[in-house]
Amino acid sequence: MKTLAVVVCNNGLGHIKRVLHVLRRLQIPSAQAYRTTVYVDIEKLSHFPALTRALLQRKNIRFFDVRSGGAAYEPEFMAKYKKALKEADHVWSDNLVFPLKYRPDVFLTGSFLWSEIKPDLKQSQRERELLVKNRPAMIANKYFATPGVKTLTRYSGVGIYDYLLPRLSAEFPAGILLSCGQSRAAKLHFERDLSRLKEAVRVIPRDIRIYIEPDFFGPFRAFKNVKKADFTEKMFRRISAAAIRPGLGTVCDVLLKGGRIFAFFEDDNFEVRHNAKVLERLGLGQKCRDIPDALTRAAGFLGDRQGRKKHLARVKKIDFHGVEETTEKIREILH
Repeated sequence: MKTLAVVVCNNGLGHIKRVLHVLRRLQIPSAQAYRTTVYVDIEKLSHFPALTRALLQRKNIRFFDVRSGGAAYEPEFMAKYKKALKEADHVWSDNLVFPLKYRPDVFLTGSFLWSEIKPDLKQSQRERELLVKNRPAMIANKYFATPGVKTLTRYSGVGIYDYLLPRLSAEFPAGILLSCGQSRAAKLHFERDLSRLKEAVRVIPRDIRIYIEPDFFGPFRAFKNVKKADFTEKMFRRISAAAIRPGLGTVCDVLLKGGRIFAFFEDDNFEVRHNAKVLERLGLGQKCRDIPDALTRAAGFLGDRQGRKKHLARVKKIDFHGVEETTEKIREILH
């Protein structure tokens, strides 16, 4: 039986979300089956219970724990799984380049490179050297792929990741998602604006429901139109706008339901700043001064009939088959 090793970046939730969705669809039609080993922070699987249960029912998929993130990931991984990495028939790495140090045939998925975030670091220089030397296959979202992805790898572009069923109708439910994501920097950014956010929520019409990041629901509990976000498909069906730090996973879910994105971000964060610029270029969102500004603009959009009509026309031009397209390209690599 052949083996596929999947190395997953632990920063945030978007990487494991992409990997789990692709693995769910990845059925390899071959006389020789694959045993798949996924290396990830196992605690993060609790954010995706249905996907995890479905995959664990397959006898050929196993999960192995890596708790570290950032620069600490590689030392922990290699201390535990060096032999497995070298002996696997194929290695798929999501957003982590270090496996190329140990074998040149690794293929990648993602939409940005860590070396683009802090390009002056020695570690970033070593990552670029690895990419130039090996020119790995890289499957990336064609709308949000960064310049480094397109120039330093053998890049293949795919559409928006279809984690949910698309809903592109002229109906715009009166709901807004207000979310910052799971990173420590993003949460600190959100905390700094809490008092101003309360004032922004206070003046929003009561018939607009606001789904807020769960960690920050407490301070808004008294507002009857504020609900704790659960990021389910049902919740995304009930929103038409999102005031978010634009990580790619949430961006995809909002766009799949026809929503418009009002983006806030830390000035020094390359990835989310890049995503916000892409949304503006596509006409699917706007960069905002800060979090209260993003929420206020999102509420204004719900009352803008002409704006909603123009937005829907742009959303309908987007390719929403990214998970299936990624899956098909991986099938080609494995054969």
